[in-house]
Amino acid sequence: MNAPTEHIRVSEAKKRFLSGTMSLRWWYRQIEDGRLPHLRAGAAVVLRVADVEAFVAELYREKATPEESGGPPPAPVAASKPSREGGLRFFG
Repeated sequence: MNAPTEHIRVSEAKKRFLSGTMSLRWWYRQIEDGRLPHLRAGAAVVLRVADVEAFVAELYREKATPEESGGPPPAPVAASKPSREGGLRFFG
């Protein structure tokens, strides 16, 4: 027999996941934008713990992948030497 599914309120998800660093408003924005599945129980919004865990894991996967350009990030460009004309003057 399957174990019952654990549900938590958004405020509990805020405390338990991402070290509590994301605001409650951020969590509701993820729900509103359709990124985080949810259930409504009257006025309360509840989340399945498994859905929140999958959502957080996906955030970390997105952060770890290189840019969508497919290649490595561009190499840094060396700064050019400042011109002696019209720039700052140092007297010593």
